[in-house]
Parts: sequence; structure tokens; C-alpha cells
Amino acid sequence: MNGFKDDGRDAGNECYRDNFTQTYYLSILSQVGEKDLCSFVDHQVLPTIPDPLVESSRSGLIMVPTRDTVQNVTFFLGEALVSEVRVRIFDQMGYGICLGRALEKATAIAILDALIQAGKLSRLVQAFVDLHGHQIDMNRETQRREVESTRVEMETY
Repeated sequence: MNGFKDDGRDAGNECYRDNFTQTYYLSILSQVGEKDLCSFVDHQVLPTIPDPLVESSRSGLIMVPTRDTVQNVTFFLGEALVSEVRVRIFDQMGYGICLGRALEKATAIAILDALIQAGKLSRLVQAFVDLHGHQIDMNRETQRREVESTRVEMETY
């Protein structure tokens, strides 16, 4: 058990950020650009911790399930290429997964996951996650407004 409450609420929800659950921070980290995330880990995190032990590192295809809301059944939409990494730091396992062939990004996510669970560098990592979470929320709101602006009122006679 990692000690984080995970109740399945949407990670994009503003009030969800206050709980800083594992679901929340992994969701945010997976959406951060690879360059920003890897730069943060390389320059601010790795110099302050022992070398992480990479326990597994792989890319592969996973099936993407979705639910047919009419018949209320699950079906597989297709396959997605993912990169998955497990690391151990301070005797704590960290897990990272992201879309595409991005093992460096998945490794950075796994390192940050292990550090948060181990209680190391929590403030630094939480500040990074909160900053990017806020940017993601702002981008979603901008996108929502752009979509709303294309709505057409249709009158029926």
C-alpha cells in the first residue's frame, strides 16, 4: 500500500488537486512534455538522490478498453503503444507509463513516483506537479471555450 488515497475521481477536477493522490500526480506527470519532465528530473532531482535501480523497462502494445453506453458492454477500441518502467529508490518502488516509445519519460515518471511514495523531495515534486497541473487545467479551459464558441443555436419551425 502506498499511503495515497485513490478514489477514482477525475484528475482534471480542481478540488482533486488538494488531495495530491497517486492517481492525480501520475495523470499530470504523464501529460507533461517529455523535454520539461526529463529536464526537471535530470537537473533538479537526480543530483540529490542515489542512483535509481531500474527493475524493468519496456515498450509494448496494450489493448484500450472502452464501454458501449447503449448496450452497456466493454469492448476493445484498439491497441496503443506504451512505455513502462519500474524503478527502486530508497527501497521504494516507482512506476511510470506513458503513450508512445518514450522510455526516458516513463523513467522520469517512475523516479518521481518512487520519491513521492518514499517521502523524499515531496515539496519540490509537488510544486512541479501543481505548476503543470495548473497549466493543464488552463489549457483545458481554453480548449473548452474554443469548442463552446463554435456552438450553433438551431431553431426549429
